[in-house]
Amino acid sequence: MLFASQALRPFRGLRFRLALSYVLFFAALLITLGYVFRTTLRSIQQSQAEANLENDWGAVKGYLRVGYLGPDWFYDLQDPDEAYTVERLRHVYFLTMPRGIR
Repeated sequence: MLFASQALRPFRGLRFRLALSYVLFFAALLITLGYVFRTTLRSIQQSQAEANLENDWGAVKGYLRVGYLGPDWFYDLQDPDEAYTVERLRHVYFLTMPRGIR
């Protein structure tokens, strides 16, 4: 019994209690800050993704015309910016027929 009480002796001191309290405090602080930053980052990314989707959808509505024969893309082939934008949107937003045939 004497050996067990001597082995636990360093854990009863003021230094150990202070160190343990600091470790627990900073662990709780870091967990809380991590959770706050995670939720903030998630909301920022969500709003940016929605804004990008709204912008792309506006561009699709500007370049895509649906007529009697089906959808068709109208853009200036000589304009590299416009051609790049339309090709990027065509790869992301592809349209299918009712039976799934492209």
